[in-house]
Amino acid sequence: MMQLLLARLLSWLAPAGACVGTLLATQLLVGCTAKDAALAPAPLQTFEAKAQVKTLWHTYLDANARIAHNGSFKTQRIYSRPITGSRGYNSLVMAQSEQALFVATNRGNVYAVDKKNGRTLWKRSLKAPVTAGVSLFDNQLLVGTRDGEVIALDADAKGAELWRARVSSEVVAAPQSNGAEVLVKTIDGRLFCLDASKGTQRWTYDHAQPLLTFRAQSAPIVRADQAFVAFDNGQLLSFGTREGELRWAERVSQPRGVTELERIVDLDVDPLLVGPFVVSAGANGRLVAANQGSGKIAWAHEASVLTSLDTDGDMVFVADANSHLKAFKVATGQEAWVSKALHRRELGSPTWVSGLLAVADGENYLHLLDANTGDMMARKPLLGAGYTAPFITDGEQMLYVLSDNGALSAYRVFPRQ
Repeated sequence: MMQLLLARLLSWLAPAGACVGTLLATQLLVGCTAKDAALAPAPLQTFEAKAQVKTLWHTYLDANARIAHNGSFKTQRIYSRPITGSRGYNSLVMAQSEQALFVATNRGNVYAVDKKNGRTLWKRSLKAPVTAGVSLFDNQLLVGTRDGEVIALDADAKGAELWRARVSSEVVAAPQSNGAEVLVKTIDGRLFCLDASKGTQRWTYDHAQPLLTFRAQSAPIVRADQAFVAFDNGQLLSFGTREGELRWAERVSQPRGVTELERIVDLDVDPLLVGPFVVSAGANGRLVAANQGSGKIAWAHEASVLTSLDTDGDMVFVADANSHLKAFKVATGQEAWVSKALHRRELGSPTWVSGLLAVADGENYLHLLDANTGDMMARKPLLGAGYTAPFITDGEQMLYVLSDNGALSAYRVFPRQ
């Protein structure tokens, strides 16, 4: 897996196929070598389509300039700028109500878009560089900014601002609420709890950071008065949201290797709640299902995961760092199937929709697989560029897709022709 991480780092530092200089070559790869065939993306194979995808509408918002989980590195309390250029590394995701989609852009705009036709219902300019969001609880929208602000908006009042709160540093994972408390992770490894009605600070937790981590964060997951928070040192913690008491801590991934790069075990994937378990994963480590009440690990698999997880309630779906799609049974952790058909095609987050698994690749193709078997069912070129934000669905056949260049699209999935 280190070979893959090194390849990703090299791709940020130099054009494809170029040597990056004697110093980096000596430290990382001991000279430029022939391209490893295992790192080459798999060519797309023909197949008999057994499902259909229909485009319902398509619109453009502000460009999002987002790369999930693959940004420049940060070190302890001080983190670097992007390695090349001025492109931001943000975590801009969608939220939805029954009628609308909510999207934030790094230009500081928040949009409400009609789910039926893609028309903008309202737009709110925050005059702040948004780097995380949107999340929604009841009528409250939450975003985080590069300047360390958390901003709450009223979704029912055309995005009217409710409050702003200051935290210690940049927010790169969407704040999460249970209606009473708002949980916020900052890029310096701290966790903040804010009052959901006023934004005032209730408590904080300061977690030790490794020397070197990716410039990305997983969002806290909140259910009632319990929060689940994954940190960059490979630990998953559970807190009581009211007082901030630590209920349990479990290690998902253990650092291994000699160099700091080898020892990266960031848990930059949002934990997933399914059945009695909280499922967590990250780079160079494990996929783990822990009991929500006690933290006791029910099952675990070796895995390096950089994109979001999804579930149909019976299985957990994963795209690993090699772009291999896998399904694990929730109850036992048994591997149900694995597909290597999209090997190294830079997959985004898999999303379950109407018995299918939807995922986009680095060449902007949407792939649909049978969620029960992993068989390829349909393929469609997408209209935007770069698909790192997780898709969202309405629980039926609708699939809403946000691209890095601001393309927002709605598709209807038909499982069988």
